[in-house]
Amino acid sequence: MMMKTGDNKFIFKEDRTINPDTGETENYELEIDLEEYSWEEIVDACEPFGYTAKQVDDWMNTGEEFALIAECIFELSN
Repeated sequence: MMMKTGDNKFIFKEDRTINPDTGETENYELEIDLEEYSWEEIVDACEPFGYTAKQVDDWMNTGEEFALIAECIFELSN
């Protein structure tokens, strides 16, 4: 689940498996403020999902796809 809380702020929540043997899960929540990340950190988070630095740069310059960028950061978080 994703909720936008500001222009560049998002909260993500999901159940994550903490014990694969028992199937035990735990609610994981992370607030992401894109202003707290450098351009390099944002590109590094998006590239594993197939997005190029140019695409990310275009998104950042046009104010598009901020939710997608935040989701990439969230998916790589612990």
